[in-house]
Amino acid sequence: MLKRLLVSSILLGASLTSTALAIPYASGIQVSSTSVAVTAGLTISYTLNEDADSVSIEVLDSGNSVVATFAGTATVGLNSVVWNGRNDNAAGAFLTSGTGYKVRVTAAKNTAAGWTLTRGHRSLGNLGQTAEVNTIFAGFSPNTMLSVKNPSSDAFGKLVVASTYNNATAGNAVAVVMNPDLSLAGGYDGSYANRLIKGLADATNATGVGGGNNALWGLSLDPDDLTTLYGAGQIPAGSEVMSASLTTPYPASFADADSAVSITNPRDIAVQNISASKFAFLCRGGNITRFPMTGTAITAASTGTDIVGTISGIAYSKDVEFDADGNLYWVTQAGLKLFRWDAATVAAATAGSLLDTNAAWVVTFPERPMFVKVAGAGAPGGPHVFVSTTLGVYDLGLATQATKTVTLLTTDRAIELNAPYYGTSSVTYSPPLAVDYVGNVIAGDRVNEHVRMYSPGGNTSIPVTAPASQSFALTSNVPDWTQY
Repeated sequence: MLKRLLVSSILLGASLTSTALAIPYASGIQVSSTSVAVTAGLTISYTLNEDADSVSIEVLDSGNSVVATFAGTATVGLNSVVWNGRNDNAAGAFLTSGTGYKVRVTAAKNTAAGWTLTRGHRSLGNLGQTAEVNTIFAGFSPNTMLSVKNPSSDAFGKLVVASTYNNATAGNAVAVVMNPDLSLAGGYDGSYANRLIKGLADATNATGVGGGNNALWGLSLDPDDLTTLYGAGQIPAGSEVMSASLTTPYPASFADADSAVSITNPRDIAVQNISASKFAFLCRGGNITRFPMTGTAITAASTGTDIVGTISGIAYSKDVEFDADGNLYWVTQAGLKLFRWDAATVAAATAGSLLDTNAAWVVTFPERPMFVKVAGAGAPGGPHVFVSTTLGVYDLGLATQATKTVTLLTTDRAIELNAPYYGTSSVTYSPPLAVDYVGNVIAGDRVNEHVRMYSPGGNTSIPVTAPASQSFALTSNVPDWTQY
């Protein structure tokens, strides 16, 4: 097991710096043109979440064969490399004309293995400033987080941090979008309102979102459109399921996704395709309710199906998550449990059919669990499952484990999140959790308005291929004399 990390002694204050580095990977891979002459070349840009030891750029043809290889820059943040169209970006041969070319960027890093705090972002509402100038997120920031882990998405690598925001001018700023290095997406332009996703009905609810339980509690991506975001939570008008685009220029706005149904107290949402049909799975009380969806909305007149049966000691659930294989994870605070049902059991689920007796995983925690997240497919050695509790983060091991029944001890925590760094052990201050494509863990601090990243380290080399929107064609330089 990787060594545990104790962070309680680290001082509060400005954005954190450390000699330790997160596992680096490239996101936001773009080409300057999707159609250029063979000899013209183009500019390739990408964002690194952390400094790398080296970066290799490859050009793949339509059959995924490597036809060009050259070095890239390796600095955290935005990088741009001019490619001259040759197979070595120097004096080699030009590539042949054709379509379906794409770019793959591989970031490599060798650091000591073991969980380490790598970077942080102080006070989302203050844009990372070292001085706290307001408390717009105090006590409720951040509520929940989501990392976009599918490289096929044009929003790959983005981190969505949701909370409440009570400001009559900016509207219901219930979420901000961050880059994989925890900087605000789009950069700092002095206006927090331009780096957010607003809540429903800004004109009428602008001053009514802050405080109490009015909050966005869960986030999920659409399996058919990996840039469509869903949020579940409570607003003054009642409980809501909302949708928004992650590629719309900020500020964007959530749209109502459940206007045709009545949903009470949704604490989390997971949207999943099962047997060619789309469903929204919502945590509500001591159950998971499955709602059919049409497009980006819950189907009209649907009453939903409560698919969890009677399980002794289970009274309150907080988080629901699917992994890449369709297995369903469910965290319950009362009972201190995590359950996982395999994909076939979930696909066949009827009212009350999911039980502790047919769960493939049953994990018991020594303190209240809050969030469950699964690393992306780029995680070295395979994706692990992580659960945050009131006092830390547990690494449950590979998601590929078919069965798991275990009672954990406090000494099993991979990452300690102790007071005063993360407040008290009260469930009110349980840290929200996200895990990125390569297994870096992002934990939220709702007391001190921080988001912090922890890395397992190791010797890593992470390849990422650009999304389909960034495929390009190379055209011939030879004129077509038949037109003369």
